[in-house]
This record gives sequence, structure tokens and C-alpha cells, in this order.
Amino acid sequence: MNESAFIIHAPILTARWGLFVVHGHWAEASVERVMDAGIMGGRTTGFAPNEQITRAEMAVVVERMLKQLGK
Repeated sequence: MNESAFIIHAPILTARWGLFVVHGHWAEASVERVMDAGIMGGRTTGFAPNEQITRAEMAVVVERMLKQLGK
């Protein structure tokens, strides 16, 4: 088996905010913005941009956004 094939096809990950973010994901820039703004923080295993968000998680996002708007 060719070991270099695994390297070529492996996703590129970076540690940021104590989490792993996949480079090249279509939402990478948006993920960085909401994390930098403190609106979202990801999960213990990483940001998981392809996972569904729960109602509880969405409530936290809305509350954080309203705080930033001063409401």
C-alpha cells in the first residue's frame, strides 16, 4: 500500500481556540469570524461544521448575538 496516498487525501487541520478546524471547508472564513467574535465555540472534538446544531446550542448563539448588539 502506498503510504503517501494517505498524506495526500488527509484533511488539513489546525489547532485554533483549542479546537480543530478543517482548512478548505466552504464555511472556514465564517467559522473563524463567529469564533473570533465569541458567538460560537465548537464542540469538545472540534468545530464540526457539517453537524446539525441543537435547539439549545442555537439558543446560546442567539443570546450571545443579542448581547453583542446590546439588547
